Amino acid sequence: VTLLAVVLTMVGVMAVPAAADGEFTFTDSVTFQDVDPCTGELTTITINVLVQVHEHPDDVFIRVRRTGYTDTGYVMAHGWQRISITDGVFQAQFEDPWNNPGTGEKFGAASRFLEVDGQVIVDDFVLICLS
Repeated sequence: VTLLAVVLTMVGVMAVPAAADGEFTFTDSVTFQDVDPCTGELTTITINVLVQVHEHPDDVFIRVRRTGYTDTGYVMAHGWQRISITDGVFQAQFEDPWNNPGTGEKFGAASRFLEVDGQVIVDDFVLICLS
């Protein structure tokens, strides 16, 4: 399972049907295996999310605060994700900066997705070693 697949799965879980105006918050966590982009080795990643959903009859806006850790010592303290569903437009983006205090290595994961009237316009994902 890749980081992108996990993110898209989370987006699917959070894409709630439009209802009356409202706001709610929940937390969730997901653990999966992926390749460490700095070493090429398999690592177990845990991502914890605090999800804030704001709904209107025709719009949904979601803000996610993300933290996490890996079994190889990486820590993510300030990841984020934003999702909006409005007037035939679905937009999602996230950025997760990771660092390993023990080795000094850093990597980043980021994605941007845009769909307009059912047509995918942008679908970018980057997982890169920064050290």
